[in-house]
Amino acid sequence: MRRYFKLIIVLVLFFPVSGCLKKPAPALPPSYTELTTNLKTGDIVHIQTGYVVSEKNMIDIIRGSRIIYIGETHDNIEAHRVQLDVIKKLYELDPDNLSIGMEMFPKSYQKVLDKWSRGELTEKEFIKQVKWYSTWGTDFKYYADIFSFIKEKKLPLIGLNVPQEIIKDMRINGIERTKEIYKEDIPEIDTSDPYYLSFMKSYFSGHGSTGRGLETFIQIQAMWDEIMAKTVVDYLARKDGMKMVVLAGGNHVNYGFGIPRRAFRQMPLPYRIIIPKEISIPEDKKEKLMNVDLPDMKIPVADFLWMVNYTDFDNEKIRLGVMIDDTQGKIVVKSIIPASLAEKSGITAGDVISKFNNEILTENSDLIYLLDKEKPGNHAVLEIIRGEAHLKIDVTLTISSSKIH
Repeated sequence: MRRYFKLIIVLVLFFPVSGCLKKPAPALPPSYTELTTNLKTGDIVHIQTGYVVSEKNMIDIIRGSRIIYIGETHDNIEAHRVQLDVIKKLYELDPDNLSIGMEMFPKSYQKVLDKWSRGELTEKEFIKQVKWYSTWGTDFKYYADIFSFIKEKKLPLIGLNVPQEIIKDMRINGIERTKEIYKEDIPEIDTSDPYYLSFMKSYFSGHGSTGRGLETFIQIQAMWDEIMAKTVVDYLARKDGMKMVVLAGGNHVNYGFGIPRRAFRQMPLPYRIIIPKEISIPEDKKEKLMNVDLPDMKIPVADFLWMVNYTDFDNEKIRLGVMIDDTQGKIVVKSIIPASLAEKSGITAGDVISKFNNEILTENSDLIYLLDKEKPGNHAVLEIIRGEAHLKIDVTLTISSSKIH
């Protein structure tokens, strides 16, 4: 009996001690996508499983959803090609029940968007009437093929964004006063999502900002997402069976807490999220991107990641290098950028640029539109009014990194 008693004492002493010395469990990757290696351009990753699937597999999965969100990097050609490819595939499956919602347009331009879908506007008329270069700013040619397909197939095009006057009032008067002014236009704004708050705080810091203004920043961002979500829901509620492909910047759809979660709260419709993901970022782009230290979200960023390159039109961007005033129905040169194409061509402050290759110019968008149609090395004729003189200037068009036309 004594031997057994001693053995029991030894075991009792041993097991508690050994339990305290248990090795920690190995760290797990945050998602199955971390297990996927050697990805290449064109690969489509199903995030929940980490498996690479075909485009057909992806389309078969998303086709039953009422809303398909596709994020974008605004100046990446390849992201827009992904968007157009998905739109075309969904159109082939159900051509009568597909609509396109776009962040790029305020709701106030819906009548113009309807005209475009009906084929009633030329591209130049469309750009002018939606004030593309002032309301959005990114070169139109990034989206040109998408708009062309929408017009060709007469797809409903829905403007999702916040009217400019609301944003202006919110910045000046604050959220509560703005709600009083625009009662019918502003839905209830939910800023309670901890993931959303953490994400927005990181981006606020990424802008080089501190605590001051954080609440307003978050309120404005949330309002954008809330209004876009409400516009999506309001449209689909009136269109039984209609699907909508929503095109928006990645931060409005990543992780689902921007537009998707808010739309689901208002009307729980099935949805999917696709993110074109840049495999690598060129060195010259890294300087332009904010260095944001994002929190570990612990939630999937999307349903699918579509691996793409980062390609832009920067090597084709032609600019004269002038500051202009077009408020009087004509393009008046206010100042010249040193060493610009304008300075080299002899254009001076006070000149009126009246024509470009015989096309009459009356506002800034006319000039931008025509320049965007040109290629580096092309020749053009500018007609200038200088005092009483009418001049013609031959120029060889060259690229420029300047945003000033």
